[in-house]
Amino acid sequence: MRGKTGVARLSVALMLPLALLMAGCDEDRIEEQLGNASAAALEQSYSVNHDPLLTAWCEGVGETLTAFSTRQQVPYTFRVLETDMVNALATPWGHVYVTQGLLDFVESEDEIVAVIGHEVAHVVHRDAMHGLKQSLLFSLAAGLIRGQNREVGDLAGLGLGLLSLRYSRQDEYNADDAGTMLCYRAGHDPRGMLDFLDRLHTEIERERSWSFLQALLSTHPYTVNRGLRQKNQPHVALHTPAARMRVAAGYLRRGHYSTAAKLLQPEAEQGANPQALLLLADALAGRGSTEEARSLYQLAAQHTTSEYPGLALAALAAYTPPTALPITVQEQASAAALLADESGSRRQTVDSLGRVPERNASLAARLSRPRDAGERALGTLEQVSESRAEVPEVSRTAALRANGAVTRAVEVIYSLEHYQTASQNAAARTAAMLDRLEAQLRSLAVGQGRGSVLDLNRRALMELESAAAALEAGDQLARQSLASVAEAQESAEQTAQVVRELMTTEEPPSHVISLTQDLTHATRKLADQALAKTHLAQEQARKAELHGLVAALHLAQAAADPARLRGLDVMVAYYLQSTPAQVASLRERGLGYGDVGVALAASGSTGTSPSLLASRLASEASLLDSVTLTSEQTVGMKAMLKFLTQAMLQEVDETVHPQPPG
Repeated sequence: MRGKTGVARLSVALMLPLALLMAGCDEDRIEEQLGNASAAALEQSYSVNHDPLLTAWCEGVGETLTAFSTRQQVPYTFRVLETDMVNALATPWGHVYVTQGLLDFVESEDEIVAVIGHEVAHVVHRDAMHGLKQSLLFSLAAGLIRGQNREVGDLAGLGLGLLSLRYSRQDEYNADDAGTMLCYRAGHDPRGMLDFLDRLHTEIERERSWSFLQALLSTHPYTVNRGLRQKNQPHVALHTPAARMRVAAGYLRRGHYSTAAKLLQPEAEQGANPQALLLLADALAGRGSTEEARSLYQLAAQHTTSEYPGLALAALAAYTPPTALPITVQEQASAAALLADESGSRRQTVDSLGRVPERNASLAARLSRPRDAGERALGTLEQVSESRAEVPEVSRTAALRANGAVTRAVEVIYSLEHYQTASQNAAARTAAMLDRLEAQLRSLAVGQGRGSVLDLNRRALMELESAAAALEAGDQLARQSLASVAEAQESAEQTAQVVRELMTTEEPPSHVISLTQDLTHATRKLADQALAKTHLAQEQARKAELHGLVAALHLAQAAADPARLRGLDVMVAYYLQSTPAQVASLRERGLGYGDVGVALAASGSTGTSPSLLASRLASEASLLDSVTLTSEQTVGMKAMLKFLTQAMLQEVDETVHPQPPG
């Protein structure tokens, strides 16, 4: 996704380093060397998130996709970069990266899997190799491989420039086609790409600022035609019974039983496809509809010689589903008291959430001048990139380093915009969960619903109040960062202006080169200082989002029929890399799904036993506040809980009415 960083079109003699590099090497060897150099440079410029939970998930998704790749000899790697820019990229030789900004942007696992599939397709097609050969970055990469230019500045210039690598429109179309096919073959829903592209289009139509969209769209230029093209792909449209069954089986593996049932219903209604009948029976059993499942297993047994229907029927016969407890008079009174909000805490939370848009609008107004400075800096570098002037190697090297510093400075703008988006999303989720909570309390107060869920409601309210408090703290930190943000953009603009002079002069004076180097160093230092401050605000926004997600999982569990909990245990286990038995054990100890998610995620990140973490749960405190996590670990926890929450709310709210076959 190419920002206007001014590295893509500088006129240089690329064929000489290409010829030198290729001498005596086969194409795979060249690609391996370029890929390894590129990956090292990228990781020099952006830290890799090493959270074990997030790393295991990312590698697992990648391995699932590449198992179906037509290019198996490449040793693929999958990593998450710690940057707020919304991006994904693949270097030559299979180094695939997604950014934390992209993880925040997507809403479901299928969306991010589709994006990763797209990047794997670029590796299969060698698109990054072709793109590098056409850019100034190739001469820098070739120099690194030959043992030249090994200074940190050169690695940074190459690493930051890789985020600027442009593919052709046809390359993007081909990667979309192959990427969604990889998703389909791996059992994920390829329609996740449609959701992703549709939300990009929606964001374009809304109020995203220039810097966010520039980072998001420039190397993966979005057009409506991309979405339309994918909608017409047979494996995306799921027009055939085989396609629907394949994707439904993937949903079953992840515990999405209601979604699977809806996909399978048309085939099962015909009554003649035993595979569809068995899959639908599994889906209904998973969501607690045991009688409907039993009927379908019996019908399937008439059309297949497999032993599976008999085994499934025996398992159903041995299973006694839990029954819902009636709500007691005391629980009814407690629900009414919570609903009355005599302390006013819920009203204060609502009022605080209502001020988030106003606070963000004020922040955006104060950010406008620094944003304009950053835009001018990028515009200047874009003009330089189109220059045809022949300049010395020392000028090109200095320009690349300066480009890296300017890119880092503009990332500060992304960082604050990312905070605004995160705080807005957290406020919206928290407000929606407050509405859901009030609806549940109203039902309980009049004796509707089931007993033993009031504690989940109480804990959800506590989490939502904590979310609102974190948002207020984040706003204060964001405002405190503005002076540093402005200073970094001013320095970036000065740097870009000097680069323009440098790159339009065939023999620049030594003082211009020295000035460029000094400004580059100052800009990078100011950018790093500003990023440190904006990241503090982001941590509060992430904390608010986490509290909201925990509350949402508590409320989803409170709304679920007890017969469905066994199926939901499967879903929690999938997203938190656990087992259904372990999830059930924690739930039976009195933990709601929100706290189960926190315990399992924290365990995956720190290695601490989930049971030990669960023992810290107190009646008046959030388990989330009792665990100590690094910033990168909270990123992993938030991503997994977000995917889980989206899936569980959909599963609990989904209504499936199976029709008898025939």
